[in-house]
Amino acid sequence: TSTASVTDAGCYGSNAGAVDLSVAGGTPGYSFFWSNDETTEDLTSLPAGDYQVVITDANGCVHVDNITVTEFTELNVQPSVTNPSCIGKEDGKISLTVTGASPLSYEWSDGSTGAELDDLKAGSYTVTVTDANNCQQISTLVIEEPTANCGGSILDVAVPNAFSPNGDDINEQFDIYRADDVSKVTVKIYDRWGAKVYENPDQQHGPNQGWDGTYRGKEAQVGAYVYVMEIEYSTPNTTDRPTQKTGTVTLVR
Repeated sequence: TSTASVTDAGCYGSNAGAVDLSVAGGTPGYSFFWSNDETTEDLTSLPAGDYQVVITDANGCVHVDNITVTEFTELNVQPSVTNPSCIGKEDGKISLTVTGASPLSYEWSDGSTGAELDDLKAGSYTVTVTDANNCQQISTLVIEEPTANCGGSILDVAVPNAFSPNGDDINEQFDIYRADDVSKVTVKIYDRWGAKVYENPDQQHGPNQGWDGTYRGKEAQVGAYVYVMEIEYSTPNTTDRPTQKTGTVTLVR
């Protein structure tokens, strides 16, 4: 016979599970073959799942045991981001919908402790959500610069001050918004050492138009980058609008 002392795998997706097997009876000189191809008596570093072990004693007698390693309930964080309504406004909002073992706690980079942030200006905000099992999920969310002035139109080119190419389909690229009479925008982006990491001779607004946060086929480092834009207009530049715009954008993940 065999008995198993099982340690669960911990937080969802973790591999902290273990099985401590004890064998009695038969003729000592046992061999073990597990369904994950291990041949030791005990197992460690296991993800959640079902495991079977075949125990053979010195006389060839066989005993089979089935063991289940469990894990904690998944901690799932779904954010909803609302950007400021227009340039100069600080009415952005982030709301979190969270499922997991209650009670839940929230710790934001600005010191807030609720599931919702209001009256936000453009920028990046990081939250650590912790559940009753002490499992954590850290998310960085970006509030984009508004694209229109409060009169309802873009003056030249509206540019975000941060973006987060982390695969969540929110602010995945350095996207820009052009006034209707902007005919061309040349964009160059440089890292802190002055190396050019991105160039677009005529950047448009929309998917796959802006910098995706990679350099030479690899993920660029998080941090601040400098952009330089050359702006051309299809109508006479009679309002002293800029033909060049520079600034910094922060890449977060």
